[in-house]
Amino acid sequence: PVEEHENPESRNVIDLIGDDYLKWNNIEPIFIDAPTGSGKTTFVYKKLIHDAIDNKHGVLIVSNRIALSMQQKRQIYDIVKEKDADSLNNLKKEEITDETYLIGPVCVTTYQSLKNRFLSEYLVNERLDIQSQLTDSEYELYCWSRTLRYAVFDEIHILYADAEFNGFCHELLRFIPFVFRDVVRVYMTATSYEVIDYIKKYEAMKYSLRPGQSWEHSLFWQKMLLMDNKFPHIFNWKVYERNVKRPAFTRLIRYTIKPDYSRYNLKFFYPERKKKGSGEGENSIDGKAIAAINVLKQIKPSKNNKVIVFVDDKSVGEQICNNLKYNKVTAAVITKDKSKSKNVWKNIIENERFDESVLITTQVLDSGVNIKDKSVKNIILFYTDRTQFIQSLGRKRLDEDEGNVTVWAYVPNDNSFIKNAENYRKSAETAIELFYSKYYNASGIGAFAYLKKYLTNRHYTLLERFPCDFYPSYSHMFASIFNERPKTSTLVYPDYSATINTNIYVLGVILGKIEYLKQFVYPDNNGVIKDYREEVCDWLGKQNVLAEIKEKQEAEHKEQAEALKNVLGEVVDKTMQDKEFERIRKMIIKTYMDSFPKGKLSGRANNVIKTSGEKVLNDLLDELGLNYVVKVKRKNGDGKVKTQRVWRIVKKEDANSASTI
Repeated sequence: PVEEHENPESRNVIDLIGDDYLKWNNIEPIFIDAPTGSGKTTFVYKKLIHDAIDNKHGVLIVSNRIALSMQQKRQIYDIVKEKDADSLNNLKKEEITDETYLIGPVCVTTYQSLKNRFLSEYLVNERLDIQSQLTDSEYELYCWSRTLRYAVFDEIHILYADAEFNGFCHELLRFIPFVFRDVVRVYMTATSYEVIDYIKKYEAMKYSLRPGQSWEHSLFWQKMLLMDNKFPHIFNWKVYERNVKRPAFTRLIRYTIKPDYSRYNLKFFYPERKKKGSGEGENSIDGKAIAAINVLKQIKPSKNNKVIVFVDDKSVGEQICNNLKYNKVTAAVITKDKSKSKNVWKNIIENERFDESVLITTQVLDSGVNIKDKSVKNIILFYTDRTQFIQSLGRKRLDEDEGNVTVWAYVPNDNSFIKNAENYRKSAETAIELFYSKYYNASGIGAFAYLKKYLTNRHYTLLERFPCDFYPSYSHMFASIFNERPKTSTLVYPDYSATINTNIYVLGVILGKIEYLKQFVYPDNNGVIKDYREEVCDWLGKQNVLAEIKEKQEAEHKEQAEALKNVLGEVVDKTMQDKEFERIRKMIIKTYMDSFPKGKLSGRANNVIKTSGEKVLNDLLDELGLNYVVKVKRKNGDGKVKTQRVWRIVKKEDANSASTI
């Protein structure tokens, strides 16, 4: 069950929560579901850290990106220095690095290092001096862990959003409630859409997560069991010296603030055709890069009109950047490889701004990191995933006295959605076949019961409906591929005994992505295919934007159709050779494609469209509602002259009598 706390008049987390945090306990997890800029982190700084310092407790803050972690460390340093400078142990602010994790009573780390840093086995004999058996850093962490009161998991959505790329996401989601069950657990995000259901599921299971059947064992959970039973308990804070009790059920306490996107102007932009290189040193340019470049030409970036471009492909970002620099526009690309943009990264972390006119970034900046710069007036987004989209939007923080920001949302073509959905489908089919071939006849807990245990109800239902053949020998094929155990993957991976397994949690994530993508290319039960633009408008509460776009487009299409009608009327009954007719053909096709982007020509190759014949052109004219038809006849050559086609435009009522030219 969930205890909801929501007040429409509260626009920041501190006001919404008030003094509730003083009553929080280890049994009931806390979920703060609030948009970027609503003060989630401020609440942790001003309330939880202050309370912990006053009462000599420890605070753990886990974030998802190193850049965000560095920003947090610098801010926390100032807080601790003001309230309890002695606890800093002479640490200076300029000495803080990626490897600095303890800042007084506050420990700051990332999800990527959480398991390795905090779950190492302390192979100690409790009858001996513990300090003599640990390294200095291990002992420092051990002493701090005995004081832990609050464990804050910031940007927790990342354990869902990154699941298909990072194999540790599922382990973290499962072990957080289990390992930190004796402390106050605070989950925070602006995009709770999917991850909250899994948090509720695993929080309810936190007292029963120890491995059961032998085929469910893993080295990770064996370590957990050893730590829990034999070694000194870490994170074992007991409120007021009382032993922690196991409740009959777990209640999640959720604080919610609804997002407000009224200060964002929404615009859409569309794919362009890829530009091929000239062969003289000029490289080809991806159609997505060309689309962004065309938008940037409209924006005209400058020092006072900055742009952030979020790309889903590093090479696309580099193409955009190269084009901008060629046209004398200052730009920078930041990716996971920080060596190429060290100064840009440093500026963002230390000053929460960038100096270039255009900042192009991959997913590395899409969560948690702040950009506070009134010169940033445009955001270009290539992401079609809701979590990535909303998180990227939130990187630009809006001050109260700041004007609106324009958001440019990329609208992929149908083929893009189909291709992505098909790739996910193949991955899911492989994983399901592998799982069934291994566990279909397993004794004890059955395969379906196992799936249901670790999937949410929605994902389990998707799995039940998933069309998939059963191949008992599938696992042997994988075994031959993985002769040596590679680095742990996500969906399909080899365990420590070189047995190929399926990550059920990641499978659920992928099934959810398939369901999401299919709605944009296949009709639902009512025969309706959802417009992706409608989806984006729903996210931002801007349904009127799409209505205005459609109204404007409809007016433009009427003008185009009228212009085409006039041109056709001018050449009625006139015979035209191929070259002369080409202008008419292009105009018919362009008018149709603008009016019906998902119509008969959708997805066809450009060369097929350019050579559209009599039947296709007449179908297009008929769908456009124009009272004209195209007639064509071949004119045989005489040996010296090649066979040519002769075209003619006639009115529909004269079509039957115009069979000859």
